[in-house]
Amino acid sequence: MKITKIETLRVSIPFDGGGAAVGMRPGLNPWQKLESLMVRIETEDGLVGWGEEFGHFVNAGTETILQTLVGPWFLGKDSRPIVSLMEDAQRVFFGFGRNGRG
Repeated sequence: MKITKIETLRVSIPFDGGGAAVGMRPGLNPWQKLESLMVRIETEDGLVGWGEEFGHFVNAGTETILQTLVGPWFLGKDSRPIVSLMEDAQRVFFGFGRNGRG
């Protein structure tokens, strides 16, 4: 089951913390929206999986990395051996070897 398509979708919903505008953004404008990045992966057999990335203010950067670097690397790969696939991805993108060793 090869991965044939990876799509991203940024979702934004109105947000009101209900309290004082302090905390994670002291001195800045309070949050007006809550944004998440949804990732949709499809295989050649029509299997679809969804994932979510929640990164506060870095969704645009994460989306760009997924669309231009990470996503293309996964395209065409067999989705079934998930453990070895993720180990290979960690080695390629983070320099980790098998079992987390360099």
